[in-house]
Amino acid sequence: MQSPDSQKDITIYDLAARLGLSIATISRALNGEASVSPRTKKRVFEMAASLGYRMNDSARMLRSGRSNTIGCIVPQLNTHRMSAIVSAMEETARQQAYCLLVMQSLGSKEIEAICANLLFNKRVDALMVVPSEKTAGNMQHFDPFLKRDIPVILIDSGEEKHPFVNISTDNHKAGYDMTRHLLVRGCRQIVHITSSGSLPVYAGLCAGYRQAMTESGIPVKDHHIIPCALTREDGIHTIRTIWQQRKKPDAIFAASDECAAGCISALKEKGICIPGEIAVAGFGNDPVSLMTEPPLTTIDYPGHHIGKAAVHQMMDRLQEKTSSRTVAAIVLRSGLIIRKSTLIC
Repeated sequence: MQSPDSQKDITIYDLAARLGLSIATISRALNGEASVSPRTKKRVFEMAASLGYRMNDSARMLRSGRSNTIGCIVPQLNTHRMSAIVSAMEETARQQAYCLLVMQSLGSKEIEAICANLLFNKRVDALMVVPSEKTAGNMQHFDPFLKRDIPVILIDSGEEKHPFVNISTDNHKAGYDMTRHLLVRGCRQIVHITSSGSLPVYAGLCAGYRQAMTESGIPVKDHHIIPCALTREDGIHTIRTIWQQRKKPDAIFAASDECAAGCISALKEKGICIPGEIAVAGFGNDPVSLMTEPPLTTIDYPGHHIGKAAVHQMMDRLQEKTSSRTVAAIVLRSGLIIRKSTLIC
């Protein structure tokens, strides 16, 4: 059984007594101040670790006005795109001695508002958000952050009515380039599988697809744009539905690699040669794109770069290199990754 003393929190007074140093020196060493020699810092940190000392974040926050915590809201964490963004955010924030607190909106505006309120009350120093589809044009739940000059950074939102930093990818160009790639290889009946929602990522891809088709003099037929949830099962279902039609497509451009992988699975089940009879392309460069047979041509979504850029923008504002109310639009490029699923045999 532990004694009462063993459960007592270790304080800087205990460290000072053990090391024979002043409380001020201990405090400066723990805060990494340059006025303390590396040798003394090493002694302080070694003693702190051996005694199980924990810094009092509440007291530090009262002194500095900073929690050293960043809030992050995403629709869900169980996709490669979101995990790449959040992983890069966490790594970059940790290098700056910041903790990342992540919450999921599950695609709901109401849950997103609850998350925002919880993070606001947690006194986060900044907020980074991948908005849900239902948030577009209605972002009042972020107003408390603006009123307190807390930086808000949006990712892939397309929001232009509020003074937020917007970080996005040029999805219009990505959709255009992928469709051009399919057209150059001789495809003309190109089906685009898109999201049934309204996220700017998918709207941009679809707009790029439309532009490339129109420029090539090929009418975009309504039944060649198929909205769905972009799951693997949706890809399988789409192929089964399309193959009941008289005129079959010669290419599929799906706005998710999971959906494209489902298309490939259903086509192989029917004995259709890929890419000989039909080319298949996806979006995201998810790990599944390398597991299909043949390997999937895809668009490389720069999630890691987006996550890093979001934290760097946040740090610029927290370090007052840039005003928290400065509006910025940062657009990153996505590149094509050409693999065997679209190569001419």
